[in-house]
Amino acid sequence: MKRKSKNQYSFRGSRLITMVSVALVLAVLGIVALTGLTARGVTESVRGNIGFVVMVDDTAPKESADSLDKVLRAAPYVAELTYSTPAQVYERWKEMSGGEGADVFDVNPFMPEYDVKVRQPWADADSLGAIAGELSEMTGVFDVKLHADMVGSINRTLNSMMLILLVLAGALTLVSVVLINNTVRLEVYSRRHLIHTMKYVGATPGFIRRPYILAGLLTGIAGAAVASVCVVGLLCYINTVNPAVMQAVTVAGVVWVIVGLFVVGGLLCAAASWFSTSRYLRKNCDEIFS
Repeated sequence: MKRKSKNQYSFRGSRLITMVSVALVLAVLGIVALTGLTARGVTESVRGNIGFVVMVDDTAPKESADSLDKVLRAAPYVAELTYSTPAQVYERWKEMSGGEGADVFDVNPFMPEYDVKVRQPWADADSLGAIAGELSEMTGVFDVKLHADMVGSINRTLNSMMLILLVLAGALTLVSVVLINNTVRLEVYSRRHLIHTMKYVGATPGFIRRPYILAGLLTGIAGAAVASVCVVGLLCYINTVNPAVMQAVTVAGVVWVIVGLFVVGGLLCAAASWFSTSRYLRKNCDEIFS
């Protein structure tokens, strides 16, 4: 009876160690996935603010100004369009300059302008340059303010950041697969004698595999649950320290990451149990006990 209790304690301890190991690996993977989603949200937000300013020639005929307005409002590359009168531009300039030199001008020197935010497919220096060139040739357009160097720098920085995160996520996914597989293999290895005994008394391979695959699936789900709690707890802590960071994290993104942890944890542990059990089913008595 004591020996049986000791074996049960050892079995439960082994299962607990496996679950904790899987949970730690999945927690790291979940954090990286959330970091990637956050970076993607920041990238979309930054690119959503990329655009240009069209200065309208106030000496041009009204028909030209109306035509320009229709072209901009119908353009497929326009995500957001804001029209400012000369008085609004002047007030904005005074706010940006802190009121210094506000009384220098006897008359308002500013022109009406359109602040254009472009959609992501056009948020690069080449596309913006082509758009600016077409608009500059239109009657009623005085100038198009385009900061091509800044746009190119932003896109290069964002692309480099996303590439680094993709490489890191790929490397961590590979490491996660290897670690989870090794952890489950060690657990199955500790019960290789039982597998051989069941095979010796006539149990079919499917019958032998079934409880180990089910146990692996449950271990992966339990590990994913622990990892999800850790990830959500980390998000809550970040929200208390710096709520601005959490603005780039969506509830849908968090839900997808948690669902992904359960799927990855369950499938990886079940697959590792299947392969490990099959390995010992192929071995004979001498190979198992050697």
